[in-house]
Amino acid sequence: MSAPGIDGGAGRQIYIVGTNGNGITGWTLSGAGDIYLHRSSEIGNAIGSTFNFAQSGNVYLDLSGGIGGGQSGDHATISQAFATTPSTSYALSFFVGADFAPLASIHVSVTGASRLVDATLTAAAPSSTIDWGLQTFMFTADSTSTTLRFRDLSGSDDTASFVDSVSVVESTSVPEIDPAGMGSVLALVGGSLGTLERRDRRKT
Repeated sequence: MSAPGIDGGAGRQIYIVGTNGNGITGWTLSGAGDIYLHRSSEIGNAIGSTFNFAQSGNVYLDLSGGIGGGQSGDHATISQAFATTPSTSYALSFFVGADFAPLASIHVSVTGASRLVDATLTAAAPSSTIDWGLQTFMFTADSTSTTLRFRDLSGSDDTASFVDSVSVVESTSVPEIDPAGMGSVLALVGGSLGTLERRDRRKT
């Protein structure tokens, strides 16, 4: 599958609030600034090995964006709302990476009727390639609609705060991670950014 809006050779596409910020299916950009989508392996060939490779599939998210999306240091918030069942437990999981550290500062939040997850993460510096680190959070829904948000909190562009393979599943324990990305939800899967689905891991 081809990645949305990404030109061959360059290996990346910028999305800017107020311009093409709604161009990523299922996701909304807000605030000010921009984000990038990167595609393996063109992005690594164009920029350097520390931008290779996606944790799963071909495409991953760069929250730090670039210099073309507004004032310097403006980083858009990317979010998606999804249906939840109040009092039901969910597991959020995703991977973070960076081109530089500790400059990469990734904020993640989950909000329903109240703030359910609120965390700031520092991704590990790469070695020869991106060092993807798994993050997991449990939360109990308190609304029929819940919103997941990511944002780079650093004050400069191109700090390269990467996110990939995001999923939210109904669960009573930490979810199993499918390394092949099959069945991933709310995820950068198979060269495109997927639409949120829920998977119920409770036994019947």
